[in-house]
Amino acid sequence: KKFNDDGHELVAEIQLQKSTEDEFADISNSDSPSETAGTLESQTRNLFQLDYIRPIDKNTQFEFGYRGNFNQMDTDYTLEFYENGDYVLDTDLSNNLIYKEYINAAYSQFGSKLNKFSFLMGLRMESSRITINQVTTGDLEKKNYVGLFPTVNLSYEISENQSFTLGYNRRIRRPRSRFINPFPSRTSSTNIFQGNPDINPSYSNSFDLGYLNRFGKLTFNSSVYFQHATDVFTFITEDTGDTVIVGGIEVPVIRRFPINLATED
Repeated sequence: KKFNDDGHELVAEIQLQKSTEDEFADISNSDSPSETAGTLESQTRNLFQLDYIRPIDKNTQFEFGYRGNFNQMDTDYTLEFYENGDYVLDTDLSNNLIYKEYINAAYSQFGSKLNKFSFLMGLRMESSRITINQVTTGDLEKKNYVGLFPTVNLSYEISENQSFTLGYNRRIRRPRSRFINPFPSRTSSTNIFQGNPDINPSYSNSFDLGYLNRFGKLTFNSSVYFQHATDVFTFITEDTGDTVIVGGIEVPVIRRFPINLATED
């Protein structure tokens, strides 16, 4: 909806998406019965967004909006091993996970230009609700968190051809559903991947200082960038204590899973 020709408008957007993906694999070695693994996955992703833009004058503009992401993934993983002429379901590794991620965000930003100085400042508040439903075992886990994410962009024009910019923003990186699923899945008899339902999102603060200079038809653009992230996702491996026989040799079974381990610069 355009209220006038000066940029005063209201914009709504809706996206609805559904997808499916099936994967099958055979796992075998000479010392153990062959296995077959299958993953049936269906996913829905729905987006609702509303933006209101109001120019105050030719150098000043105000915006606010809402964005909702509602995602759901259903993953059905089965592992069968060959025994006595038939494939038998492994109930310890087969599982069905329903993962829901609902994110509601409200945000606003205000920008203006005063002579050679201009700024754009924004703030976003996000509420995240995650549900991890292990249908196979009946376990249900929920994680809820709220965060504030400011953005600041400053610019100063030294001349028509030269300018400095300074920017700051705070961001969130959420773990994927595979990182959270506590049921193990494996690509071989000796390697298991397992998600961690206690893993938390990673947060980062970024700073950017830029300089731009135009020499006729040539433009020189440079920047210095720094980012500090906390609770970074890191994959570690450990010995499960179990062993299998491969090529006549007893080999340990290794488990790989993500944790919030460290900071990153």
